[in-house]
Amino acid sequence: MMSETDIRKSEPNPLLKLVRESAGMRLAVLFSTFFIFLILSSIIGGMIEKIDGLGERERMLLTSLVQCVFAFCFPAIILAKFASKNWTEWLKMKKMPSIKALCGVIIVYLISMPAMEWLIAWNANIRLPEAMSGLEATFRQWEDNAAATTQLLLDAHGFFPVLAGILVIGVATGFAEELFFRGGFQGLLMHSQMKSWLCVWMAATLFSFMHFQFFGFLPRLLMGAFFGYLLLWTRSIWVPVFAHILNNSMVVVASAVSGNPLEGVLDQEKTDAMISSPAIVIGSVVMTFIFFAFFRNRFFNNKESSDIPLLTRNSFNKA
Repeated sequence: MMSETDIRKSEPNPLLKLVRESAGMRLAVLFSTFFIFLILSSIIGGMIEKIDGLGERERMLLTSLVQCVFAFCFPAIILAKFASKNWTEWLKMKKMPSIKALCGVIIVYLISMPAMEWLIAWNANIRLPEAMSGLEATFRQWEDNAAATTQLLLDAHGFFPVLAGILVIGVATGFAEELFFRGGFQGLLMHSQMKSWLCVWMAATLFSFMHFQFFGFLPRLLMGAFFGYLLLWTRSIWVPVFAHILNNSMVVVASAVSGNPLEGVLDQEKTDAMISSPAIVIGSVVMTFIFFAFFRNRFFNNKESSDIPLLTRNSFNKA
């Protein structure tokens, strides 16, 4: 027979039980730890600013790296540890991506590029009604501030500065943001009674909103939704992580090649020519639609791994 002490030890901690049974508590854990670690990362960032011998870009890269680890990785991991006995499974980190899935990401990236470039240009040139001119001015100021930061981070010349940009902006940021927005936030929604598609779009909306760039909101929203569906389809966080790293790293490399940090993946002349051609943009949209309609299951299919069950509400809640 079990002693009274053994019985007490076998009973779950009341706080852990509450977190595991309540989506609201999981949400509170994620965002309370996010704000706590965001403050801590800001303090560490202030200390980095005082380090002698570092250039402005190096300070910003180090600060970004600290923010990735503290403000995005730690909250997601803490949430998962509270929510499950197996935190890596809860965050969908155990299943490695298939080569097919990674190739599918690259294909989508390439065929959707003209359409996305057009959407980026269209969103950047949105004009709000005259009555909202003050709000538009505020949004434009945020956009200018973000552009100045981006320009400094991407202004890299030489192998090692570009490599540092890829490691921080591409790898660290891609991994950390996916762990937080898809593994953490979308994950806690998926473990509730919410519809799967709504979980994906809510996480994508939060992802886009938290960048505080209204004039890039729509393309970032679609990109976030794509990352979310990749997690939904493959049940592996590493697939959207790869997609995010690919997108960010290509921007770093293209900026170094073009010499203009704000020109994006293609040089400006080619980009303007591409998005000014309706046939190219429409063709990009059609090819992307055809891929998802007819080839998605061939590339993004969680059944390829025998140790992972079909994606159902119960199987997602298994962790």
